[in-house]
Amino acid sequence: MQVCKNIFSFQVTRVEATDEEWEEQLKEVFEESGLLGGQILRVVPKGLVNLNYDIHTCVHMGTEITPEESAYPPTAISYPGEGASEDKLHTLVLLDADLNEKLHWMVINIPGAKVHEGQIITAYSGPNPAPGSGLHRYITLVMEQESGKIIEDSSVIQKYQTESSCSGADIRENFHFQTLREELNLSEPVAVNYFTQQYDTFVENINGHCLKNEAITPHPLYK
Repeated sequence: MQVCKNIFSFQVTRVEATDEEWEEQLKEVFEESGLLGGQILRVVPKGLVNLNYDIHTCVHMGTEITPEESAYPPTAISYPGEGASEDKLHTLVLLDADLNEKLHWMVINIPGAKVHEGQIITAYSGPNPAPGSGLHRYITLVMEQESGKIIEDSSVIQKYQTESSCSGADIRENFHFQTLREELNLSEPVAVNYFTQQYDTFVENINGHCLKNEAITPHPLYK
């Protein structure tokens, strides 16, 4: 399994950089992405989400991947650094930054960075950009839950709950990230990553096939 170790392959690694250098690198890369300062990402996150799709596709900031490569949930996810300790709970979302923040995935009550132990609320729906819509940015965000509190079942959670990738179209397409943060008392994103994607014919396969809301299979490195 290929695991992303350093998304800044042309710069110093996190281990070698001071906190100030690391923050400046993050600020630069998020400004270049056009994501920083918008409705989704208001402040520079402290860390990066490490994403692998299948055994070969490693997501670096802005990596362009195909609809086929991201049709199923990531095979490995982690987010190192402050805020990833066992005594903190996190919420993770994947959304389309270029299509009204369309929601593709939501996992809550994640202990530390053990995403496979979290509770899936919105079933994973593979990115499916429409023909002629250009390049989309799909952003993964991780937030801390208030004071490490478990988010209990509630009307808010039920609103976002889906049984498969084909259900909940109204919720997915009318999702507002900042509204979710307010409803669940989530922090600003503490870890982020994004990839880009454009339409190809495999999107029709994604649109015609429903994925059940099944448990995440943990990769051995992140158990």
